Amino acid sequence: SLPSFKSPDINWVGDTNGTVIFALSPATKTITQNTETTLTLSIDTTTSRVTGVQVELMYDKSKLGTPVVTLGNFLPNVFVPVKITDSAISFTVAAPPDSGGKMGTGTLATIKIKPKVVGSHTISYSEMIAAFAIGSQENMMKLASDATITVVSQEKPAKPTNLKSNCFDGGKKVT
Repeated sequence: SLPSFKSPDINWVGDTNGTVIFALSPATKTITQNTETTLTLSIDTTTSRVTGVQVELMYDKSKLGTPVVTLGNFLPNVFVPVKITDSAISFTVAAPPDSGGKMGTGTLATIKIKPKVVGSHTISYSEMIAAFAIGSQENMMKLASDATITVVSQEKPAKPTNLKSNCFDGGKKVT
């Protein structure tokens, strides 16, 4: 189980106390309306031996649809299962007990979306994002980069004009 921590003080982007980097990739993507795409939430622990992370991503269901989230295997122990609401995705995962934490880079989750609304939409982190590591009772998050999805309209095929229809009946052309 995870060690007990005091309520974290959030280390915002660029804080020198934090070492753990979260990233959604691709950071920017343009897709056609009603087309499915997948984003990857990755972690880079840099010098920290991470014991667990708490993630909360903010999005707008009315624009991006209901996401499908699959947890990655970098931190394999699910402490709090994925919860999806109309505006947030949240979960908490941890390193195996007695592992001494985990260092390196890896995938925390993949997120499939199928946006229905044309425009620019952001998936961002809430102030609840946190990374906990061996030797610290502080939030070790240093940087968390958002993703922006630009959704363009589905183009409808132009209707042909002034074309004669060629019909075939049993291999014979009928006009």
